[in-house]
Amino acid sequence: PDGGDFFQQRVRRHPRHGHELTLVAVPEISVAEARQRVLGQAVEVLRRRVDRFGVAEPIIQPEGEDQIRVQLPGLNEADIPQNDRNKWPQHRATIANVFKQKTRDEWNAWLAEKNLCYSPVLSMSEAPHHPHNAVRGNFVDIDGVTQPAPAPRFSRTKSVITSAPAYAGADTTGVLNDWGFAPAEIEALIERNAAKQRPG
Repeated sequence: PDGGDFFQQRVRRHPRHGHELTLVAVPEISVAEARQRVLGQAVEVLRRRVDRFGVAEPIIQPEGEDQIRVQLPGLNEADIPQNDRNKWPQHRATIANVFKQKTRDEWNAWLAEKNLCYSPVLSMSEAPHHPHNAVRGNFVDIDGVTQPAPAPRFSRTKSVITSAPAYAGADTTGVLNDWGFAPAEIEALIERNAAKQRPG
C-alpha cells in the first residue's frame, strides 16, 4: 500500500522550492481498521493485475480479517479467445452447453454456497420473494398489485408511490385528445380496435 489511508497530505507553497508536501500520520487508528484498509488496498492491487490478463468476472474480495479470496473462471483464454469474433458462435454454444448441465434451481443451489457475486434470473412472481429483495423492501403492494418500490432512495427524503398503476387502456382517450385527435377520430380508432379505452 502507498500509505494514502494512513497519512494526511498537506501541500503549501515554499518561497524557494515551489511547493512542499508534508505527510502527517493519522492518529488513533485501530489495528483492526488498519488491517481492513490494508486488505482493501491489496484487493485493488490484485484486481488491477488480474485485469491485465483479460479475465472475465474474476472474484477478488476480502475473506475474514486476514485473507483475500481470488477465484477465476474455469474457461481460460486458450479455450475461448474472446477477441476472435469468428469463433463467437462456437464460444456461445460452448458456454450454453455448460449451463445446460444443470437447471436454474440446481445452479442456484450450488452457487448460493459460494462466496461470490451471483443471482438467478427470476420471474416477476418470484422476484419479490427472493431473500435479498425481501429484506431490502425492493417490492411493494399497492391495491393488490405487486410492483418495484421507488428508486433511487434518498437518505432524508423518502420516495413514495402515490397511486396504483394504471390499467391498460385507462387513459387512451385522454392521451389521444392531448395529441390532437378529434373526438370523432378517437371514436373511429376505438371502433376499429386500433385503440382501446378501458370502461369507467
